[in-house]
Amino acid sequence: MKRRTHLRIGTANGGRSGRLFNHLLEVMSSRIRLYIAPLMLFMGLSVALADKTDSRETNEGAQLRPDSMEWFIQAIRGLPSDEPVADRQPGYNNYRTQKDHWLGWLDPDSNTGTYPRRSAPERDARYVYNRIVEPQMLLWLISASGVRQELVHAAARAAEEAASLAGKSAAIRRHVPWQVVAAALAAHEAGNELGNVRDRERR
Repeated sequence: MKRRTHLRIGTANGGRSGRLFNHLLEVMSSRIRLYIAPLMLFMGLSVALADKTDSRETNEGAQLRPDSMEWFIQAIRGLPSDEPVADRQPGYNNYRTQKDHWLGWLDPDSNTGTYPRRSAPERDARYVYNRIVEPQMLLWLISASGVRQELVHAAARAAEEAASLAGKSAAIRRHVPWQVVAAALAAHEAGNELGNVRDRERR
């Protein structure tokens, strides 16, 4: 008799323990659910921000290939502009500055050139520089990019002695070949980037 009573008491105690254990599990589960949602949200935002930062750093760190048309256009955009002239001046076509002349001429979709041009990915900046037949465009480019003044003056004097636009342009290139212009453009671009870094540091 005592043994049977003992078994019933044990069974009762076991039932209460089981219910208590289940209650504790429910409480713990609810609390885990309470904290896990914000945690997952935080982790998702962190990953998204990290991906965006990596992408931005990759884009900022990417450099255009020297001599590419994209690099050439970017380099010209960073040059100081010449003083505007009146409309329809010789050597300016539909532009008022040689800087705008260059940027418009390099853009096949601008429709501002004297003749239509097709975009040619295989043609690079060297190709363009060596085939320009407008001496004023060339003289502005070599001067604005920072080519040594004695070379600029020598090129200008040689251009004055030639008769045709093609002859003047060829004379300029003999004194200032593309590799000299490319080096000057790269140095000017590097100086601009250094100045931008210093400006950001001052802020």
